[in-house]
Amino acid sequence: MVRYWVIAPYHYDRPQAFNEAWKYDRENAVIAIGWNMGNLAELSVEEIQSRFRMEFSKELKSLHQVLKFWHGILPGDRIIARGGRRTIVGLGTVMGPAFYDPDRGIDRTGGLSIIPYEQFLPIRWENVSEHIFPQQIFGMQTVTQIRETSKHWPAVNAVLQGVWDIP
Repeated sequence: MVRYWVIAPYHYDRPQAFNEAWKYDRENAVIAIGWNMGNLAELSVEEIQSRFRMEFSKELKSLHQVLKFWHGILPGDRIIARGGRRTIVGLGTVMGPAFYDPDRGIDRTGGLSIIPYEQFLPIRWENVSEHIFPQQIFGMQTVTQIRETSKHWPAVNAVLQGVWDIP
């Protein structure tokens, strides 16, 4: 069963950084998240939890987002890239497992003095046109799954229908 994940490519309240990161993602068929903790590819859920607690003890409520990125999102799942809380900027399909690449993270900043995001998913971007909703649709989480039971699924699904054949 295909699942749908909403991911923010960068902080939308930093337009230049967001635009640079999103341009890189489109051109390089990826999407990335922060919480830079080194290579998590070979780590178990428990090991990621332990490392996260040591490095981001003030952000423990965000741990589940990192776990979803590394252990929840699977090839074939669909990504909804969001800009802010009411804009879809891209739709794509996950093409492989998450990977760590600090060099790409730096390239992704476009020379700006911003924190590079080093954790990536390979994505085949199928649509990168912007769709703005009249009201807030998405939460503040960087990574979240959206389900058919979600309050805003009908509005989001109407956009997805134009790209993917969804029952």
